[in-house]
Amino acid sequence: MEWTERDGADRAKIAEGVFVCCPVRNMTVPVEIGIWKEAPEIDYDAWQHVVEAPLVTQGTIEVEECTGYASLAAFTVEPGAYTIRALYRGLDTLSNDGLDGGDFYEVQIWKGPCAGLKVIRRWEA
Repeated sequence: MEWTERDGADRAKIAEGVFVCCPVRNMTVPVEIGIWKEAPEIDYDAWQHVVEAPLVTQGTIEVEECTGYASLAAFTVEPGAYTIRALYRGLDTLSNDGLDGGDFYEVQIWKGPCAGLKVIRRWEA
């Protein structure tokens, strides 16, 4: 999957059946994933970057590490169209070498269509 400059700035990318959440560092990072019955309410002020994107599934949502070689989790869901919301915070806490930080990511998933990838709140480094 090729990345554009815009994908990097959006900190996310989509392809058929795939959503990629791009953290600010190339290390293992804390991520919390939840599947909801409907869009959960959030306090946008608590997050530095927020992205929403569509995902269509045949009934399984799988979480993989960034290289795609290891499955970290799999969820059985009703087949159909879903919305994914990725929330990012602590993006400004990276160490000088970019290896350590207090960054945190939450991914919320619920059944319902989404028109395309959209950045709701953008963090500029």
